[in-house]
Amino acid sequence: MASWVESTSYVAGDPARVAVLIAVVQAGTALDDNALTQATGILHQQFAGHPLETAVLLKHVHDLANRGLLVRDGSGFRWTLSPLGELVVRQWTSGAYDPPGAEPLSHEEVRAWRDRAVAQLEADARLAEQAEVAIEELAAGSALRLAELRVLNRVIAEDVLPSWLAGLRQE
Repeated sequence: MASWVESTSYVAGDPARVAVLIAVVQAGTALDDNALTQATGILHQQFAGHPLETAVLLKHVHDLANRGLLVRDGSGFRWTLSPLGELVVRQWTSGAYDPPGAEPLSHEEVRAWRDRAVAQLEADARLAEQAEVAIEELAAGSALRLAELRVLNRVIAEDVLPSWLAGLRQE
């Protein structure tokens, strides 16, 4: 199976591939070919400014499946994200993670943000384990999130880390 970094690079190379993964996330449920290509087509047109044919979108769906990013659900008719697909798409769908607005944050709001960051990194570690992504690759791929976590910890004068990272520190 391709690495997380290789898979992310592959997806980022074409807005249609990004749109396929985001469409699955936005749906919140597994999608059949028709629903997935409709949702993807709308997203792609928003991203790229032009439509794509359904056959081209379906080719992207199947290419993503061949790379282990999409899998069929139990029915065999609908697509959902694999653990690797969830890790890859995270960078394009993490808007709910950041605090809303642009106002200064209280210490409690910063602490809540930090706690969401730790929870997200713990969830990413579980996905990485399922996707057979090495913990070192997870750490490298999470560098920006980890840098953000370090700043949040400094602001509130605490040092809370995800358990997998604390384990790496001790090694």
